[in-house]
Amino acid sequence: MMPTKSYNLCCLIDSLGSGGAQRQMTRLIRALVEQGHRVRLVTYYPQYDHFLPEVKSLGVEPEYVETRSKLLRFLGVRRAIRRNQTDCIISFLDTPNLMAVLSSLGLTRIPVVVSERSLNVDGKTWVNWVRFQAFRFATRIVTNSYSQAQFVNKNYPFLIEKVRTILNSVDLDDFHPREPQTTSFPIRIIVGASVNPAKNTLRFLEAVSLAVRRLPPGKLHIDWYGNNFFVNGEPTAASGYYLEAVALVKKLGLENCFQFHPVVDDLHLRFKHYDAACLPSVFEGCPNFVCEAMASGLPILASNVSDLPMIVGSDCGSLFDPKSAPDIARVLTEFALEETSKSTHRRSAARDRAEKLFAPKIFAQSFENVVFEAIGRAKIETTKTQGQI
Repeated sequence: MMPTKSYNLCCLIDSLGSGGAQRQMTRLIRALVEQGHRVRLVTYYPQYDHFLPEVKSLGVEPEYVETRSKLLRFLGVRRAIRRNQTDCIISFLDTPNLMAVLSSLGLTRIPVVVSERSLNVDGKTWVNWVRFQAFRFATRIVTNSYSQAQFVNKNYPFLIEKVRTILNSVDLDDFHPREPQTTSFPIRIIVGASVNPAKNTLRFLEAVSLAVRRLPPGKLHIDWYGNNFFVNGEPTAASGYYLEAVALVKKLGLENCFQFHPVVDDLHLRFKHYDAACLPSVFEGCPNFVCEAMASGLPILASNVSDLPMIVGSDCGSLFDPKSAPDIARVLTEFALEETSKSTHRRSAARDRAEKLFAPKIFAQSFENVVFEAIGRAKIETTKTQGQI
Protein backbone atom coordinates (compact mmCIF):
# COMPACT_ATOMS: atom_id res chain seq x y z
CA MET A 1 0.00 0.00 0.00
CA MET A 2 1.46 3.36 -1.05
CA PRO A 3 1.79 6.08 1.59
CA THR A 4 -0.59 9.06 1.49
CA LYS A 5 2.46 11.28 1.10
CA SER A 6 5.99 10.60 -0.04
CA TYR A 7 8.99 12.20 1.64
CA ASN A 8 12.58 13.07 0.81
CA LEU A 9 14.53 10.72 3.09
CA CYS A 10 18.29 10.67 3.59
CA CYS A 11 19.91 7.45 4.83
CA LEU A 12 23.35 7.56 6.44
CA ILE A 13 25.72 4.65 7.11
CA ASP A 14 29.50 4.20 7.06
CA SER A 15 29.65 1.91 4.01
CA LEU A 16 27.90 -0.66 1.86
CA GLY A 17 30.14 -3.47 3.09
CA SER A 18 28.98 -7.00 3.87
CA GLY A 19 28.00 -6.40 7.51
CA GLY A 20 24.62 -7.06 9.08
CA ALA A 21 23.82 -3.36 9.55
CA GLN A 22 24.62 -2.68 5.91
CA ARG A 23 22.37 -5.56 4.86
CA GLN A 24 19.50 -4.14 6.90
CA MET A 25 20.10 -0.61 5.58
CA THR A 26 19.93 -1.96 2.03
CA ARG A 27 16.66 -3.72 2.79
CA LEU A 28 15.32 -0.53 4.37
CA ILE A 29 16.21 1.51 1.28
CA ARG A 30 14.42 -1.04 -0.89
CA ALA A 31 11.35 -0.90 1.34
CA LEU A 32 11.23 2.90 1.37
CA VAL A 33 11.69 3.14 -2.41
CA GLU A 34 8.93 0.58 -2.94
CA GLN A 35 6.68 2.64 -0.65
CA GLY A 36 7.12 5.59 -2.98
CA HIS A 37 9.57 7.70 -1.00
CA ARG A 38 12.50 9.55 -2.58
CA VAL A 39 15.61 8.11 -0.95
CA ARG A 40 19.19 9.38 -0.88
CA LEU A 41 22.14 7.52 0.64
CA VAL A 42 25.18 9.26 2.13
CA THR A 43 28.21 7.14 3.03
CA TYR A 44 31.97 7.57 3.39
CA TYR A 45 33.87 4.31 2.82
CA PRO A 46 33.42 3.63 -0.92
CA GLN A 47 35.95 0.77 -0.91
CA TYR A 48 33.43 -1.44 0.92
CA ASP A 49 30.79 -1.94 -1.75
CA HIS A 50 29.22 -5.36 -1.23
CA PHE A 51 25.65 -4.02 -1.44
CA LEU A 52 26.37 -1.30 -4.00
CA PRO A 53 24.86 -3.17 -7.00
CA GLU A 54 21.62 -3.81 -5.13
CA VAL A 55 21.34 -0.17 -3.99
CA LYS A 56 22.03 1.14 -7.49
CA SER A 57 19.44 -1.25 -8.93
CA LEU A 58 16.88 0.64 -6.82
CA GLY A 59 17.79 3.89 -8.55
CA VAL A 60 19.74 5.19 -5.55
CA GLU A 61 23.22 6.49 -6.36
CA PRO A 62 25.31 6.72 -3.15
CA GLU A 63 26.78 10.13 -2.31
CA TYR A 64 30.32 9.54 -1.04
CA VAL A 65 32.19 11.80 1.35
CA GLU A 66 35.83 10.80 0.85
CA THR A 67 38.43 12.20 3.26
CA ARG A 68 40.71 10.84 5.99
CA SER A 69 40.04 13.82 8.24
CA LYS A 70 37.25 13.06 10.73
CA LEU A 71 36.33 16.75 10.97
CA LEU A 72 36.19 17.20 7.20
CA ARG A 73 34.22 13.95 6.92
CA PHE A 74 31.61 15.21 9.36
CA LEU A 75 31.38 18.57 7.60
CA GLY A 76 31.06 16.79 4.26
CA VAL A 77 28.32 14.52 5.59
CA ARG A 78 26.48 17.51 7.05
CA ARG A 79 26.64 19.39 3.75
CA ALA A 80 25.48 16.33 1.83
CA ILE A 81 22.52 15.79 4.15
CA ARG A 82 21.43 19.43 4.10
CA ARG A 83 22.16 19.98 0.41
CA ASN A 84 18.61 19.06 -0.58
CA GLN A 85 15.33 19.47 1.22
CA THR A 86 15.55 16.48 3.55
CA ASP A 87 12.36 15.63 5.41
CA CYS A 88 14.02 13.06 7.70
CA ILE A 89 17.44 11.49 8.32
CA ILE A 90 17.74 7.76 9.04
CA SER A 91 21.11 6.56 10.33
CA PHE A 92 22.60 3.19 11.30
CA LEU A 93 25.63 2.53 13.58
CA ASP A 94 27.27 4.59 16.31
CA THR A 95 29.41 7.08 14.38
CA PRO A 96 26.83 7.75 11.64
CA ASN A 97 24.21 8.19 14.37
CA LEU A 98 26.26 10.96 16.00
CA MET A 99 26.89 12.55 12.60
CA ALA A 100 23.17 12.43 11.83
CA VAL A 101 22.18 14.07 15.11
CA LEU A 102 24.74 16.87 14.71
CA SER A 103 23.81 17.34 11.07
CA SER A 104 20.16 17.73 12.02
CA LEU A 105 20.88 20.79 14.15
CA GLY A 106 20.71 24.26 12.64
CA LEU A 107 18.38 27.15 11.95
CA THR A 108 16.18 24.56 10.30
CA ARG A 109 15.95 21.38 12.36
CA ILE A 110 15.66 18.11 10.45
CA PRO A 111 13.98 15.20 12.24
CA VAL A 112 16.39 12.31 12.69
CA VAL A 113 15.82 8.61 13.37
CA VAL A 114 18.94 6.89 14.77
CA SER A 115 19.14 3.12 14.83
CA GLU A 116 21.02 1.06 17.44
CA ARG A 117 22.23 -2.09 15.69
CA SER A 118 24.07 -3.81 18.56
CA LEU A 119 23.63 -4.70 22.20
CA ASN A 120 25.52 -2.76 24.88
CA VAL A 121 26.80 -5.28 27.41
CA ASP A 122 29.56 -3.13 28.90
CA GLY A 123 27.21 -0.89 30.86
CA LYS A 124 27.32 2.88 31.20
CA THR A 125 30.73 3.58 29.76
CA TRP A 126 31.91 7.09 29.01
CA VAL A 127 31.48 6.49 25.27
CA ASN A 128 27.93 5.25 25.79
CA TRP A 129 27.13 8.23 28.00
CA VAL A 130 28.27 10.68 25.34
CA ARG A 131 26.31 8.87 22.63
CA PHE A 132 23.06 8.74 24.54
CA GLN A 133 23.36 12.32 25.72
CA ALA A 134 23.60 13.28 22.05
CA PHE A 135 20.41 11.31 21.44
CA ARG A 136 18.54 13.99 23.37
CA PHE A 137 18.50 15.72 19.98
CA ALA A 138 17.32 12.64 18.09
CA THR A 139 13.63 12.53 17.22
CA ARG A 140 13.31 8.75 17.45
CA ILE A 141 15.66 5.92 18.49
CA VAL A 142 15.17 2.51 16.85
CA THR A 143 16.69 -0.58 18.45
CA ASN A 144 16.77 -3.90 16.61
CA SER A 145 16.39 -5.85 19.87
CA TYR A 146 14.21 -5.55 22.93
CA SER A 147 17.31 -6.13 25.06
CA GLN A 148 18.91 -2.93 23.75
CA ALA A 149 15.65 -1.05 24.29
CA GLN A 150 15.65 -2.24 27.91
CA PHE A 151 19.28 -1.10 28.26
CA VAL A 152 18.41 2.39 27.01
CA ASN A 153 15.27 2.67 29.12
CA LYS A 154 17.04 1.53 32.26
CA ASN A 155 20.20 3.59 31.95
CA TYR A 156 18.91 6.66 30.10
CA PRO A 157 15.25 6.95 31.14
CA PHE A 158 14.97 10.46 29.69
CA LEU A 159 14.94 8.78 26.25
CA ILE A 160 12.11 6.31 26.96
CA GLU A 161 9.48 8.12 24.89
CA LYS A 162 11.74 8.13 21.84
CA VAL A 163 12.61 4.41 21.76
CA ARG A 164 10.99 2.01 19.30
CA THR A 165 12.02 -1.61 18.58
CA ILE A 166 12.02 -3.03 15.06
CA LEU A 167 13.47 -6.50 14.53
CA ASN A 168 15.60 -7.29 11.49
CA SER A 169 14.11 -8.04 8.10
CA VAL A 170 14.69 -11.22 6.09
CA ASP A 171 14.06 -11.78 2.39
CA LEU A 172 11.60 -14.65 2.75
CA ASP A 173 11.91 -15.51 -0.94
CA ASP A 174 15.69 -15.91 -0.87
CA PHE A 175 15.63 -17.70 2.48
CA HIS A 176 13.10 -20.52 2.38
CA PRO A 177 12.89 -24.16 3.55
CA ARG A 178 14.35 -26.95 1.49
CA GLU A 179 12.16 -29.63 -0.04
CA PRO A 180 11.73 -32.33 1.01
CA GLN A 181 12.58 -31.81 4.67
CA THR A 182 14.63 -34.84 5.59
CA THR A 183 17.30 -35.47 8.18
CA SER A 184 20.78 -36.21 6.87
CA PHE A 185 23.60 -38.41 8.04
CA PRO A 186 25.74 -37.17 9.51
CA ILE A 187 23.66 -34.54 11.28
CA ARG A 188 25.01 -31.28 9.83
CA ILE A 189 24.97 -28.05 11.82
CA ILE A 190 25.97 -24.62 10.52
CA VAL A 191 27.35 -21.72 12.56
CA GLY A 192 27.54 -18.22 11.08
CA ALA A 193 29.59 -15.77 13.12
CA SER A 194 32.93 -14.02 13.24
CA VAL A 195 35.56 -15.95 15.18
CA ASN A 196 36.05 -13.81 18.28
CA PRO A 197 35.54 -14.11 22.04
CA ALA A 198 32.01 -12.68 21.93
CA LYS A 199 31.00 -15.61 19.71
CA ASN A 200 32.36 -18.09 22.27
CA THR A 201 34.28 -20.22 19.77
CA LEU A 202 36.75 -21.87 22.16
CA ARG A 203 34.11 -23.01 24.65
CA PHE A 204 31.96 -24.20 21.78
CA LEU A 205 34.80 -26.39 20.51
CA GLU A 206 35.12 -27.92 23.98
CA ALA A 207 31.38 -28.66 23.86
CA VAL A 208 31.69 -30.25 20.42
CA SER A 209 34.43 -32.49 21.77
CA LEU A 210 32.16 -33.62 24.60
CA ALA A 211 29.24 -34.19 22.22
CA VAL A 212 31.07 -36.33 19.65
CA ARG A 213 32.32 -38.61 22.40
CA ARG A 214 28.70 -39.32 23.38
CA LEU A 215 27.52 -39.96 19.82
CA PRO A 216 28.13 -42.79 17.33
CA PRO A 217 31.19 -42.19 15.13
CA GLY A 218 30.51 -39.83 12.25
CA LYS A 219 27.08 -38.80 13.61
CA LEU A 220 27.79 -35.04 13.87
CA HIS A 221 29.46 -32.53 11.55
CA ILE A 222 29.70 -28.77 12.14
CA ASP A 223 30.73 -26.02 9.70
CA TRP A 224 31.58 -22.55 11.06
CA TYR A 225 31.38 -19.71 8.52
CA GLY A 226 32.78 -16.39 9.64
CA ASN A 227 35.41 -13.70 9.56
CA ASN A 228 38.87 -14.85 10.67
CA PHE A 229 40.23 -11.30 10.24
CA PHE A 230 42.84 -12.26 7.66
CA VAL A 231 43.73 -9.65 5.04
CA ASN A 232 45.00 -10.86 1.66
CA GLY A 233 45.54 -14.29 3.15
CA GLU A 234 47.64 -13.01 6.04
CA PRO A 235 46.63 -12.88 9.73
CA THR A 236 46.16 -9.52 11.44
CA ALA A 237 46.27 -8.50 15.08
CA ALA A 238 42.61 -9.50 15.35
CA SER A 239 43.29 -13.04 14.06
CA GLY A 240 44.83 -14.35 17.28
CA TYR A 241 41.61 -15.83 18.63
CA TYR A 242 40.95 -17.62 15.34
CA LEU A 243 44.45 -19.10 15.31
CA GLU A 244 43.91 -20.26 18.88
CA ALA A 245 40.65 -21.90 17.81
CA VAL A 246 42.34 -23.68 14.89
CA ALA A 247 44.96 -25.03 17.27
CA LEU A 248 42.24 -26.23 19.64
CA VAL A 249 40.48 -28.11 16.81
CA LYS A 250 43.70 -30.08 16.27
CA LYS A 251 44.32 -30.57 19.98
CA LEU A 252 40.84 -31.99 20.52
CA GLY A 253 41.02 -34.15 17.39
CA LEU A 254 37.98 -32.56 15.75
CA GLU A 255 39.38 -32.27 12.22
CA ASN A 256 36.92 -34.85 10.84
CA CYS A 257 33.78 -33.30 12.34
CA PHE A 258 34.46 -29.56 12.50
CA GLN A 259 35.60 -27.09 9.86
CA PHE A 260 36.16 -23.33 9.70
CA HIS A 261 35.18 -21.55 6.48
CA PRO A 262 35.56 -17.93 5.37
CA VAL A 263 32.63 -15.55 5.09
CA VAL A 264 30.35 -16.39 2.13
CA ASP A 265 27.65 -14.46 0.28
CA ASP A 266 25.36 -17.38 -0.49
CA LEU A 267 24.13 -18.71 2.85
CA HIS A 268 20.62 -18.82 1.40
CA LEU A 269 21.90 -21.56 -0.91
CA ARG A 270 23.94 -23.36 1.74
CA PHE A 271 21.27 -23.59 4.47
CA LYS A 272 19.50 -26.34 2.53
CA HIS A 273 22.43 -28.67 3.18
CA TYR A 274 22.09 -28.44 6.99
CA ASP A 275 19.82 -29.84 9.68
CA ALA A 276 20.15 -27.00 12.19
CA ALA A 277 21.81 -23.64 12.79
CA CYS A 278 23.76 -22.86 15.93
CA LEU A 279 24.92 -19.59 17.54
CA PRO A 280 26.86 -19.97 20.80
CA SER A 281 27.46 -16.25 21.46
CA VAL A 282 27.96 -14.84 24.93
CA PHE A 283 25.55 -12.05 23.98
CA GLU A 284 23.48 -11.11 20.93
CA GLY A 285 20.95 -8.55 19.80
CA CYS A 286 18.90 -9.63 16.78
CA PRO A 287 21.38 -11.73 14.76
CA ASN A 288 20.81 -11.85 11.01
CA PHE A 289 22.19 -15.38 10.91
CA VAL A 290 19.50 -16.75 13.23
CA CYS A 291 16.71 -14.82 11.47
CA GLU A 292 17.79 -16.10 8.06
CA ALA A 293 18.25 -19.66 9.29
CA MET A 294 14.74 -19.67 10.75
CA ALA A 295 13.33 -18.35 7.48
CA SER A 296 15.14 -21.25 5.80
CA GLY A 297 13.29 -23.66 8.06
CA LEU A 298 16.25 -24.64 10.25
CA PRO A 299 15.84 -25.47 13.95
CA ILE A 300 17.95 -23.14 16.11
CA LEU A 301 20.43 -24.21 18.80
CA ALA A 302 21.45 -21.02 20.55
CA SER A 303 22.56 -19.28 23.71
CA ASN A 304 19.92 -18.45 26.28
CA VAL A 305 20.80 -14.73 26.24
CA SER A 306 19.40 -11.36 25.20
CA ASP A 307 16.56 -11.59 22.66
CA LEU A 308 17.30 -15.16 21.55
CA PRO A 309 14.70 -16.81 23.84
CA MET A 310 12.02 -14.52 22.39
CA ILE A 311 13.21 -14.96 18.80
CA VAL A 312 13.60 -18.74 18.90
CA GLY A 313 10.47 -19.34 20.97
CA SER A 314 9.57 -22.61 22.63
CA ASP A 315 9.23 -24.88 19.62
CA CYS A 316 11.79 -23.70 17.04
CA GLY A 317 14.90 -25.09 18.73
CA SER A 318 16.79 -25.43 21.99
CA LEU A 319 18.70 -22.99 24.17
CA PHE A 320 21.82 -23.54 26.27
CA ASP A 321 23.99 -21.72 28.77
CA PRO A 322 26.84 -20.30 26.64
CA LYS A 323 29.19 -20.32 29.64
CA SER A 324 28.79 -24.07 30.15
CA ALA A 325 30.47 -26.45 27.69
CA PRO A 326 28.55 -29.44 29.15
CA ASP A 327 25.23 -27.67 28.61
CA ILE A 328 26.11 -26.78 25.02
CA ALA A 329 27.18 -30.41 24.49
CA ARG A 330 23.86 -31.59 25.94
CA VAL A 331 21.87 -29.60 23.38
CA LEU A 332 24.09 -30.74 20.49
CA THR A 333 23.78 -34.37 21.57
CA GLU A 334 20.03 -34.26 22.08
CA PHE A 335 19.50 -32.70 18.68
CA ALA A 336 21.74 -35.23 16.94
CA LEU A 337 19.64 -38.05 18.46
CA GLU A 338 16.30 -36.34 17.89
CA GLU A 339 13.50 -38.18 16.10
CA THR A 340 12.80 -37.07 12.54
CA SER A 341 9.19 -36.14 13.36
CA LYS A 342 10.28 -33.68 16.03
CA SER A 343 12.89 -32.15 13.77
CA THR A 344 10.30 -31.73 11.00
CA HIS A 345 7.97 -29.94 13.43
CA ARG A 346 10.78 -27.58 14.47
CA ARG A 347 11.51 -26.76 10.84
CA SER A 348 7.93 -25.82 10.16
CA ALA A 349 7.69 -23.83 13.39
CA ALA A 350 10.90 -21.93 12.59
CA ARG A 351 9.60 -20.83 9.19
CA ASP A 352 6.22 -19.84 10.59
CA ARG A 353 7.83 -17.76 13.32
CA ALA A 354 10.19 -16.09 10.84
CA GLU A 355 7.22 -15.05 8.70
CA LYS A 356 5.61 -13.43 11.73
CA LEU A 357 8.74 -11.68 13.07
CA PHE A 358 10.97 -10.82 10.11
CA ALA A 359 8.69 -10.27 7.10
CA PRO A 360 9.88 -7.35 4.94
CA LYS A 361 6.38 -5.86 4.95
CA ILE A 362 6.38 -5.69 8.75
CA PHE A 363 9.87 -4.18 8.75
CA ALA A 364 8.95 -1.62 6.09
CA GLN A 365 5.69 -0.57 7.71
CA SER A 366 7.30 -0.30 11.15
CA PHE A 367 10.13 1.92 9.91
CA GLU A 368 7.74 4.02 7.84
CA ASN A 369 5.56 4.55 10.92
CA VAL A 370 8.59 5.72 12.90
CA VAL A 371 9.55 8.13 10.10
CA PHE A 372 6.00 9.53 10.05
CA GLU A 373 6.14 9.90 13.84
CA ALA A 374 9.46 11.72 13.64
CA ILE A 375 8.30 14.13 10.93
CA GLY A 376 5.05 14.76 12.77
CA ARG A 377 6.84 15.36 16.04
CA ALA A 378 9.24 17.79 14.38
CA LYS A 379 6.32 19.79 12.98
CA ILE A 380 4.74 20.04 16.43
CA GLU A 381 8.01 21.23 17.98
CA THR A 382 8.51 23.79 15.20
CA THR A 383 4.98 25.14 15.73
CA LYS A 384 5.60 25.46 19.47
CA THR A 385 8.90 27.26 18.89
CA GLN A 386 7.31 29.70 16.43
CA GLY A 387 4.50 30.35 18.89
CA GLN A 388 7.00 31.30 21.59
CA ILE A 389 8.77 33.82 19.37
